[in-house]
Amino acid sequence: MLRKGRRIFAGIAWVVASLAAWAVVCNGFAFVVFVYLGNDRGVRLPSWSTAAYSWVTIAGAVLIPAFVAVLVMRAYLPGTGNRTSRSRGFAIETSRPPDAA
Repeated sequence: MLRKGRRIFAGIAWVVASLAAWAVVCNGFAFVVFVYLGNDRGVRLPSWSTAAYSWVTIAGAVLIPAFVAVLVMRAYLPGTGNRTSRSRGFAIETSRPPDAA
């Protein structure tokens, strides 16, 4: 039960982190395009750019966490699987020589 709780917590953390990362990307893009270019540099932006930005922001806020949630449910992200570890390579055998004391 402890592992299931850890998996649920990790899954929620992945979804919230993806939403926060999308918010940071959208805010950075809005600052560069609308504030810096539009206001400070005086670049004339098309009238549809704000509507497109709003739709892309909303669509990303809905679709990206949903996509991450699917990855979490399939246990593709770290901390969400039920296996402990899969290391690559050969197993190490601890054998002793026959005449060792």
